[in-house]
Parts: sequence; C-alpha cells; structure tokens
Amino acid sequence: MGNGAVRHGDYKFRKILNNTFLFNVVEDSLERANRKERQKSIYHRLVQGWNDWNASMLPDQREFHAQRRWPGTCRPFRGQESRLDAGHSGPARRLELPSHQTAICVKLGTMKRVVILGRGASGKSTLAKRLGDITRLPVIEVDKIFWRPGLIATPREQWVIVQEKLVARDRWILDGDLGPYDAVEVRLRAADTIIFLDFSLVRCVWQAIRRSRERADFWRLLLAYRHQSRPILRAAIANHAPNAVLHVFRGPKALGRFVADAAAIT
Repeated sequence: MGNGAVRHGDYKFRKILNNTFLFNVVEDSLERANRKERQKSIYHRLVQGWNDWNASMLPDQREFHAQRRWPGTCRPFRGQESRLDAGHSGPARRLELPSHQTAICVKLGTMKRVVILGRGASGKSTLAKRLGDITRLPVIEVDKIFWRPGLIATPREQWVIVQEKLVARDRWILDGDLGPYDAVEVRLRAADTIIFLDFSLVRCVWQAIRRSRERADFWRLLLAYRHQSRPILRAAIANHAPNAVLHVFRGPKALGRFVADAAAIT
C-alpha cells in the first residue's frame, strides 16, 4: 500500500509502513492522538478512500510510491512533530516521511487547476512556467493582473470579481502570493492542486538580490512573511481547500525532484 494520507473534513487517515492512524486535525493539530478505534466508521470510510486512490495508480507508479523515500520533501503541514508509532510513550519525534501529497504517483491528469503560493522570490513564476510546459496548462501571473500602473493595488472587492472570472475556466495555473493585499480564498476554493514553496528567508533574500532591485515594501513583506502572511495562508488552505492536493516544498532539491519526475512521466 505504501505511505500516504487521505483527508476528509476534520479527519485525516495516514498510513506509514504497516501502521495506520486517524487524526482529528482540527482538535489535534500536531497529530498525536490516534482515533481509529474511537471513530471506526470514519476510519473505515477513509481507508476505503485510500484504497480506491491506491488502486487507481498504474502498477509501476504504485511500486515507485511504496519503495521510494522523499527525504526533506514534506513534513506534515499541520505541526512538525507526531507520535505515530503504536505504543510509543517517549517524546514526540521529528519525522521525515513520504506523503501522497508530494509523491509523483499522483496523476498529472487530475492536475487541472493549480495554485502556486510562497514567499517573494521563492521561484513561483519559474515553477509555474515549468509546470505549464509539462502539463500544457495555461499559466496566469496574478501579480501582473493585480498591480495597476504605478504599482497601485486593485481594490479587494474588484480583485475578488477578477479572480472569480479567472477560476471559472476549466484549466489553469495561477501563480502569485500577494500577502496582505490578497483575497486568496477565491483561488483556493477553485483549486484541485496547491503548491506551497515554504523556502527559508535566507534563500529567498539571496534569490531576490540575484534577480533584480526591489522596492522597500517588497523587503518588508519578505521579512514579515513567516510570522504574518504564512499563518493566515495556512488557515486559508485548511478552511477553503480541504480536499485539494497539497504539495509543500521546503527546499529547491525536493522541488527539483518533483518537477523532474513529473516531466519524466508525461
């Protein structure tokens, strides 16, 4: 069966090697309490969902997913530490685990409405262009639409209307993270896939310096992103896109593997 997770509403089913777990990710954000015995009906429903997803993969993809580890690719987005071993009573361990959200066995054919988010200078536009080339999905840079001449922001009410027209299309990649100016919930509600580039401040600063000269407000948003924009974004993803496939990348190597493998199976 491999390793992975299925989310429905407040509950997440997770399979790690031969162990299975059910977490209420709203009440238990660190995923410490295994509820599969107390919530058996929900548990069995999500197990069936996992089995259906696993059965939908091609045999070679299933074997690849079961055997390959993705070190550094993705920790659980809701909390970094979990007690996941049955009977484990010691301190919570930090885990680096493969996840169905970052495994290439997720069919690219189901990726039709993609939202790419992340701190400024994390490489969102570069990734969007590459994925557009691979998937043949049209790429839309929200920054170019949102900012008017003279770098004047589009009013929020109008920005919501503009986005609603954009997401009404059947296929797209929407690239951009406008931080406090954004109404990201419109894009999230319509997305089937979300890619979050959770790169470090140091890396993004280095990339920003390399690419061009930036305004002072760009640097203020960049420095404040982790403590201001990121928590809001995490909550928005949980509230407005609970059923979307979520990819979280914390470094360029893991992202590069994902893109390379995506290109290899198209």
